[in-house]
Amino acid sequence: MKNKIEAYMDFATMFRLRVVAKNGEKVLQSPRVDNHRKIATKIELLKTGQFEGHISKSKNNQFYFIITHEENTLGWSETYTTKSNAKRGLESLKRILKDVEIVFKY
Repeated sequence: MKNKIEAYMDFATMFRLRVVAKNGEKVLQSPRVDNHRKIATKIELLKTGQFEGHISKSKNNQFYFIITHEENTLGWSETYTTKSNAKRGLESLKRILKDVEIVFKY
């Protein structure tokens, strides 16, 4: 299995993307957008590394990373028990995006 960016339509007929590692783990999930052109833009920003990563703390005292471009959210991770694990997750995402296949599921 390859690293993938999957673009898909959710149950509310909105477009989303997720980054899936070779091992099948979902590394990043995007917010919903109303058209496929916006998803294509997000994919291009991810592939070209045009984003910033930020570590945040959740209400239940766990950590996650958010990926942004010019203050727009491109996606977020699952939660991690420690801040250092969230940082490692962000570094993993950066490595994954260097060798990724794009899959459109709509």
